[in-house]
Amino acid sequence: MSFDMNKLMQQAAEMQAKVQQMQEEAVKETAEASVGGGLVKVTANGAGAVLSITISPDAIDPSDPEALGDLVLAGVNEALRSAAAKVEAKAQQMQAEMLQAQEKLKDEVVEASAGGGMVKVKMGGDLTLREISIDPEAIDPEEAEMLAEMVQAAVNEALRAAQELAATKMGGIGGGLGGGLGALGG
Repeated sequence: MSFDMNKLMQQAAEMQAKVQQMQEEAVKETAEASVGGGLVKVTANGAGAVLSITISPDAIDPSDPEALGDLVLAGVNEALRSAAAKVEAKAQQMQAEMLQAQEKLKDEVVEASAGGGMVKVKMGGDLTLREISIDPEAIDPEEAEMLAEMVQAAVNEALRAAQELAATKMGGIGGGLGGGLGALGG
């Protein structure tokens, strides 16, 4: 199998787009923290931005500005921690779904042939070659190069079909974090 720079560049671009989409989703994931019995409320998002701070007038004591600072500090840190935990939980869920899909792919098999069916191959959804069947009529010492080309064509077609299967099966993974990752193997 030959190295395909175009495919690698396409996969890199897809991954970059997915990272961008995940970052956009993290902006939408918010958490609120309330500290000091509700005297200070802070809302933050999964991208690490504080969206709002609400300070109750009862929290403002001109003689103790340090206490107010401590409440705001605690509220900001708790809101940021909570929002980051939500994003991390979604990422872990996506990773678990991906691993489960990859395990299921091991049980899937695609078939391909070349040379009018003279060479047949079976490829696992996990991109492992499972079987090669060569018709005895295709075996001719004078035509070794043609046989090699048929085997290569059948294997490449099976790889393409297995990658397409993986992209289909894994396409829906990543719901809240930017959609599926597709088949990144190659």
